[in-house]
Amino acid sequence: MSFLLKITAGKDAGNEFTLHDGKNMIGRSRSSDVRVFNEDVSGKHFSIDVENGIATLQNISGYGTRVDGILVHQSLELRSGQVIEAGKTLKFLFEVTGAENANTADNNDGELTEATRYVGDLTDTAPGAGTDFSEETQATRFADDAAQENMNSITGEIELTSITKFNDDGSGTEVRELSEETSVTRFSDTLYASVEKDSGSASGAEKTSAGNDRTEVSETAAFETKNLTGITQLDETRPDNATELKNGKEAFFSAPPQETGTFNTGSISKDTLEEQGMFFEDEELDDSEKTNANETQVVQTRMASMDEINFIKNQIKKQQQNRLFLKFLIFSLFVVLLGMIWMLRAPGQEKNLSWPADKNRLLIANKPVFGQGMEKGGFNIYYPDLPNAEMVQVNKDTVEIRSFLGAKRDVPLLLMIQREVSDEFVYENRLTALQNALRRLSEKKDEQFNFESSPTSYFCHPDGQNENGLLIHRLTYQRENEKGNSYFGILRFFRNKGTNYIIRAEVPAEEKMRAMAALVTEDFFLMSYGMQQKHWEGSDEYTKGDIARNIVGIKDELQRNSPMQYPRLERAIKSILAQALYEKNQSVYKEAESLLRLLRVRQQHWYNGQKIRWISAAKEGNAFEKRKIRNDCEAVFSISGDRRRYDILRDKWE
Repeated sequence: MSFLLKITAGKDAGNEFTLHDGKNMIGRSRSSDVRVFNEDVSGKHFSIDVENGIATLQNISGYGTRVDGILVHQSLELRSGQVIEAGKTLKFLFEVTGAENANTADNNDGELTEATRYVGDLTDTAPGAGTDFSEETQATRFADDAAQENMNSITGEIELTSITKFNDDGSGTEVRELSEETSVTRFSDTLYASVEKDSGSASGAEKTSAGNDRTEVSETAAFETKNLTGITQLDETRPDNATELKNGKEAFFSAPPQETGTFNTGSISKDTLEEQGMFFEDEELDDSEKTNANETQVVQTRMASMDEINFIKNQIKKQQQNRLFLKFLIFSLFVVLLGMIWMLRAPGQEKNLSWPADKNRLLIANKPVFGQGMEKGGFNIYYPDLPNAEMVQVNKDTVEIRSFLGAKRDVPLLLMIQREVSDEFVYENRLTALQNALRRLSEKKDEQFNFESSPTSYFCHPDGQNENGLLIHRLTYQRENEKGNSYFGILRFFRNKGTNYIIRAEVPAEEKMRAMAALVTEDFFLMSYGMQQKHWEGSDEYTKGDIARNIVGIKDELQRNSPMQYPRLERAIKSILAQALYEKNQSVYKEAESLLRLLRVRQQHWYNGQKIRWISAAKEGNAFEKRKIRNDCEAVFSISGDRRRYDILRDKWE
């Protein structure tokens, strides 16, 4: 059997850790066995002791550890499937693994085999095995047919390249085909068709004349295309081709000059025309520009000169500069407008509300409550001492203080100090007392509270003192009154003897972020040293008995001064105090109170001695001595609510 810790929420979610026999430390410290990296987790937050197949969780951090949502104060035996929470986001899943899990894994092989067979069946019946490729053959045939049709269309175009010589009667007879089947002849046919269209309104004699010259025009156009494009050549090896080609050349270069808008190529070569930037292309002619078939119409263009190109570039550059200047002008106006708004706006608010001050002097009022105060061994309440601040005694157990926070003193601050007194509280657990107090607040008809799920615990000390201190629970809440106004606040809960104390500090909900630092940092109360010396609180672990006989036994054991008996003696003395307070026995109560003070003095002296030993062992690097000192202190300070216990477990020696 083995134990696993799985991180299910927080940083490094999904990581697993196997716990070894003995103590497993969990926290952010490098020396922890299970190290985590959440900022709200202590260096050594809690430990899990594994011994004889049993895992026991023990809380170390002053911030507390929860198992299945319940706060663990001392130790708890873990069960498989329980959820362990540390901090606000970190969660672990505790699991027990063993032979049963292995058997379960083996049983699942059958399902994998069935899945494999199913995949195999699908593979046997998948297409491709023995497939008839007749469809692919048909597709190939279709592609071949398309290619054949394409070739036929090309062949049809080639057939159009044949030159037809027309007789005098207008009938034509095909005399030959060009030796090279190219687009040159198609160009000739196009030119001929254009000439025939232009002469559509001519007389029959003119048509006959044009018909006799069609062959010459065709060859002349073909020759022109050859010279201008250099694409193909006519086959001059045949005698008839050579004769007609020669006649076509003479007719082309001996043509007379044309009117404006035409150009007679004459004897100018193609290379010369290209050097001058001339380009030629066919153009649709108007009725007024129609010429004979022997005349060629072209469009005359030219390349721009460098001066013209530079002029165009300068114009584009000026346009770009104008656009850039316009953008810069708009941006400058926008910046100026923002600057004016910044200078005219109201002064900014504080990011974090400060305590009101007057000439670098904090304004603080320090007053007792409930007729006790620091001078009588109690505590005082402090708050911003402003002219418009007021303190009202609502009833004998409730005090209300209204003041303000911030440098401008404009954020309302409400302090509510409440106490609950009952002899029954001496036998009530601390966590139970807190839950009951919150329940009583929530039952108010004219107010609605929404409290944080888990409180934060810390110790408060009197000024200049460093003993055990007072354990305080702190949690945030949201309150809404009957008028619909919402407030954010922080509640502090602590106990002394048979009395529960609740201190609430709250501001309007919209000031939550700015007031958070001040509300958390300030406790708003000051505890006296006498209150720390005589402080004890109720517990459900206290028992009743013969208090007179118990006092005699405790005195004898205190004389022997055995540190390992301190936890048992402390519980016994507190049981006598609770019973004496419950039974209103003042004499016994005072005697037990003096015994508790004597025990605490001896606890502090012994702790100081161990601290000296620890510092010496740390300087010498004696790890064995440090471990022994820690184990001894952990056994002596095992009472819940003792600050020194948490310091020892975290290796924090002040």
